[in-house]
Amino acid sequence: MATEVSICNLALSWLAGNLIISLDDEIIEAQLCKANYDSSRDAVLEDRAWTFATKRYRWTPLSTAPVYGYGYAFMIDPEVVRILEVRDSDGTYNANGANDLDWRREGNTIVANASVIYVKALRRVADTSKYPPSFVMALAARLAADICIPLTESRQMQQDMWTLYSKKLDDAMATDGMQGSSDIIQSRKLIGVR
Repeated sequence: MATEVSICNLALSWLAGNLIISLDDEIIEAQLCKANYDSSRDAVLEDRAWTFATKRYRWTPLSTAPVYGYGYAFMIDPEVVRILEVRDSDGTYNANGANDLDWRREGNTIVANASVIYVKALRRVADTSKYPPSFVMALAARLAADICIPLTESRQMQQDMWTLYSKKLDDAMATDGMQGSSDIIQSRKLIGVR
């Protein structure tokens, strides 16, 4: 099982840095990991639609409507890092899976013309025991890219770490994407007519 320290040590090993025992160690490697870990993790979570980080919500509107353009505003939970989908129904009555709801994210709210919305989103997952092994590899590569310059002062090494991150991210998504059936994307709108 991965821990924050083991993920940091994996990143540091790729950079030939000193390994750490704790994020509170008094060496530069620990300080860089501690300063960058949370933002690197959230960036990797936001980068793809991870199955382990996906959560469905049913939100009711705030008491204050938007000033114009939409009838309702909904507060986004603080744990959400990225909105994947917003619907005005739970989908059980929509035979073709179409979703034509017009919505926008504005700051920490979603605005829409629906009195209740159903949201699929990526949430912040801080518990490393929930991370699949391929996500751990991608996160370590991203962290290595993020701390590379202050640790190694090598732009070439940083470029190598960004390349490694891209590869690890693709590998992780290939594995993660094999879980469940594919989404069918359809629309009720008529796009082209002869």
